[in-house]
Formats: sequence, C-alpha cells, structure tokens
Amino acid sequence: MSINSIAVSGNVANDPQLMGKESNALRFAIAVNEYAGDGEERANFFDCVVFGKRAKSLYKIIDKGMQLSIAGSLRSSSYEKDGEKRYSVEIVCDEIALPPRNKD
Repeated sequence: MSINSIAVSGNVANDPQLMGKESNALRFAIAVNEYAGDGEERANFFDCVVFGKRAKSLYKIIDKGMQLSIAGSLRSSSYEKDGEKRYSVEIVCDEIALPPRNKD
C-alpha cells in the first residue's frame, strides 16, 4: 500500500502565475514555518500547482502574503538545465482553504 497525501498551512510566497496553453494551471509557492527545538524558526518553501477551471478563479483571489491551508498530493519530475539533471517536487492542490473575508 502507498499513500501520497500532504497538508500544509502557510503564506503564499510569490505572485501566482497562470500557465499552460489555456491558462489552466496556476502555480505559486507557499512558505511554511518550522520551529526547531532551540527556538529557531525557518521557512520551508513548497511549489504548488492547481489545475482546471479552479486555476483561473483562484488566480483572481490568491495574493502574495495570503495565508492558505492546502491539501493534495506530491508529484516529482526531472529536467535538464545547463547539462545537469535536476529534480523537483511540487504539491498538486486538491483542496485550498482561503482565509475568511471581512464583512465590511
């Protein structure tokens, strides 16, 4: 049996970008703080992608710095850059919880 599931909560680290021929992929990074035992804090950055109709809708809502909770699965890929093979892992988002809106 194998399980491929991840859930994180953090802040959007960059301006989201619509990608793909029909702008059907939304890409952004999320920064998740990690607290070490010695009181130190460091940020881990995860690349995220949302596919389909939700990509365009979320592009209008998600901004850099916004706090999000996301759940999804991990997807790995490889590519070549400057003659070196490189690897990446991204979160394919299935669920995104947005912060509550102000009722002003």
